[in-house]
Amino acid sequence: MKAELEKIHRGLCNEAIPNGWRVVLLKELSLLKISNGAFNDPKFVGSGYKLINIVDLYQGPKIRTENLGRLSLSESEYKTFKVLRDDLFFTRSSLKKEGIAHCNIFLSDEDNVVYECHMMRVRPNPELVDPKYLQEFCLAGPAREYFISHGKTTTMTTIDQGSIGGLPVLLPPLPEQKKIAAILTAVDEKLDVIARQIEATQTLRRGLMQTLFSKGMGTQDANGNWIPHTEFQDSELGEIPEAWEIVPLGGLIQKLMDFRGRTPKKLGMAWGGGDIPALSANNVRMGYIDFDRECYLGSNELYSAWMVHGDTKQNDLVFTMEAPLGNVAVIPDDRKYILSQRVILLRPTDRVSHSYLFQYLRSDAFAKTLDVNATGTTAKGIQQKRLVQLPVVLPSLEEQGRIADVLGILDAKLDTLSAKRAHYSTLKRGLMQKLLTGAWRVKLDSPSGTA
Repeated sequence: MKAELEKIHRGLCNEAIPNGWRVVLLKELSLLKISNGAFNDPKFVGSGYKLINIVDLYQGPKIRTENLGRLSLSESEYKTFKVLRDDLFFTRSSLKKEGIAHCNIFLSDEDNVVYECHMMRVRPNPELVDPKYLQEFCLAGPAREYFISHGKTTTMTTIDQGSIGGLPVLLPPLPEQKKIAAILTAVDEKLDVIARQIEATQTLRRGLMQTLFSKGMGTQDANGNWIPHTEFQDSELGEIPEAWEIVPLGGLIQKLMDFRGRTPKKLGMAWGGGDIPALSANNVRMGYIDFDRECYLGSNELYSAWMVHGDTKQNDLVFTMEAPLGNVAVIPDDRKYILSQRVILLRPTDRVSHSYLFQYLRSDAFAKTLDVNATGTTAKGIQQKRLVQLPVVLPSLEEQGRIADVLGILDAKLDTLSAKRAHYSTLKRGLMQKLLTGAWRVKLDSPSGTA
């Protein structure tokens, strides 16, 4: 235990354990023996008690009950697996080692909830530990390292009750625990609000895309007002406005660059020696290029030998052809880029705005068409000759611009919310580092509190 504690505390803080704090094993903080949940028998799924599944542990800082599944159990089984407010749950198996023993807390007063067998329950003793403090401690980096190091990996990673219960927990006095928990909970609640706003905006965006790419915005009258379309036609993509066209993607592309299969070695050269980024399927994400993800850098000499069909330009589109299939992003500037693994470049003609085509290639309608024409099982891909034949709905340029503007507003909102989420996530990590170690001592209302 001492060695485990020292390892955990070294990860949390270089200083000594604060005065008044102590170390207790997780199992000693539980009112009940740590135990697995009810067998999730498919024959009894769909009715009965609400059931916490593995996936429900990943839906936010607390377990949400509105979308729980159902499981029929006997009365005695219900009593055994009944969930109470402040119960903590840990995953006991994971396909990824890093996912083992993920922890979440149940904060509802509903009395018809049970938990399933792929997780373990800890029922915190409120006289010893604040449940929310305990959850936060179990989510901190060093505790996560403890759980991961105690997982057993074969085809998947598992962890047993003894290893969960053997976690050494750094424990301040209970009033200090509660204050720490309140501070971290406030940040969690902010993150939860942001997550729900992102979810609602994404749902709105999907619905708008479906409407805009089938019914459009309409036409503008003399005063600039948009009048909805009234006449429609049947097409291979369903009903669309009479004034629209269906055009093969290739008919909207003036230049397509495809250097898949090209490597520095084949050119007798190597990566490095310069600062020109190589765009690959690793950093072309859905809707944006992630420059924080690893990418190779090339020299001017490599660029000249590689990009023989010309330079990339601002507002060109890059598209992933496999693993993953169908991610699309806009080239943000006129700097040089090398088109690398599994990525092609599409330069639109003047018949279509780049922003409209960018939005359409991200739509569910195009994704379905892409999937039907893809090949492969574990890693789907598409041939270039098939990609350029895929149909695209084409309104007038004015309507294209309006559709792209509407969806762009929602994209900007999602970007703002994502930035807020990143800010509060960073804040939360910093607070955990300081508060869970005693590096920062919280000020209590009572005279006996620490300064």
